Amino acid sequence: MFHAINAWLARLARRVYDTRLARDNQIAAANQWQVHRTAASTRRYRDPRFDLLTVGHTADGTAVAVDMTSGAIVAVQDADTAGRWA
Repeated sequence: MFHAINAWLARLARRVYDTRLARDNQIAAANQWQVHRTAASTRRYRDPRFDLLTVGHTADGTAVAVDMTSGAIVAVQDADTAGRWA
């Protein structure tokens, strides 16, 4: 009997979380993000475009993020503003 009640509560909790996270899942799908269920009530949302960025440093210590598909510089951080991206 305890197993049946426990299973019923688990299904109910899953339905509640799926309902509550449906809007977030729709937004993620519209933006072509990846959605991973990490636990029963937890999801991880990730934009796969982050895989296309690489960060390098110039000789003067400036950090540069480059889009690998277009070669465009998407962010620059000079040595004076360490910790803050422009």
